[in-house]
Amino acid sequence: MAQQRVQGREEQLDSEAIDDKLTHSLRYVSGKMTSHARFLRLEHGDGLVRLNPKKLTVVTDTPDGITELLRIGSGSGKTHVCYHLAAHLAVHQYFTANSRPVPRLLMLDRPTQPYGPSDTAKARGRREDLALVEDRATVTGLFKLMQQVATEPAPGFQIIVSDHADLPHRWYQDSIRYDWRGGEKLIPTTWLDINPTP
Repeated sequence: MAQQRVQGREEQLDSEAIDDKLTHSLRYVSGKMTSHARFLRLEHGDGLVRLNPKKLTVVTDTPDGITELLRIGSGSGKTHVCYHLAAHLAVHQYFTANSRPVPRLLMLDRPTQPYGPSDTAKARGRREDLALVEDRATVTGLFKLMQQVATEPAPGFQIIVSDHADLPHRWYQDSIRYDWRGGEKLIPTTWLDINPTP
């Protein structure tokens, strides 16, 4: 009995076994990230998309070599949001699939911000200025990907998104739990009327 426990501990500390487990985990996550990047039709998404554990960044393997996230898409916020979303979703899919002790929750605040209208477009109020057709398609893709991951056989995984986007698609509207427009607010105004005690 004691011999088995010692052997079990030795196996847990075996550096080769640790490296194998890390390699397996990173390959799983890379496969999901690559799939998500292809779904979103990201620049360099046709190559292998992966995490670099030494630099803690997203990279893609292209015919020309390894490309770091900072060099993809001219460093645009739009590209960064998409790749970070792909990474977050893939990591959470790994945690869920392997019953890891990580909360099955991903909270995102305004992932569509880089796709929003400029201040000039808002001031003019012209709907055609509010977003390019390509941007609207990408925003729809972002939410469709989140919806697919949240509804796959992953017990209890939840994605909470606070955003200004309001897509007309039925699947999107069905996913909305709270719509803080038209007087509705995250923090009820009645809470603000309460005098705090010094």
